Amino acid sequence: MCSTPLAYYPVGLPLLRASLARYLTDTGLRTDPDQLLITTGDQQALWLLCSYLLRTWRSGPLRTRPSPGVLDVLRALPATIRTAPPLADPQGAGELAGVANRADVRLL
Repeated sequence: MCSTPLAYYPVGLPLLRASLARYLTDTGLRTDPDQLLITTGDQQALWLLCSYLLRTWRSGPLRTRPSPGVLDVLRALPATIRTAPPLADPQGAGELAGVANRADVRLL
């Protein structure tokens, strides 16, 4: 039986944020717990990141085989998504840079 009262922490469990901040600081990246946001999973993190970054800039290149769930997130936003070749392709980096430059990209 859990003796801790149930609570919702919108930015993440305080003890977890403090531990993560301490770890990051110990590895050389000075971090305060207030700088951290803990999400419930990758979909929530993707949604928060994409909706923040694409709220004013309406374009972003997407590699040709995105990870699962990314398309659902991006389709829900008012963004124009442009496909770009994977970086593993011989011409991929140059083509990706070209798409990014032409499209006024905010998120890659």
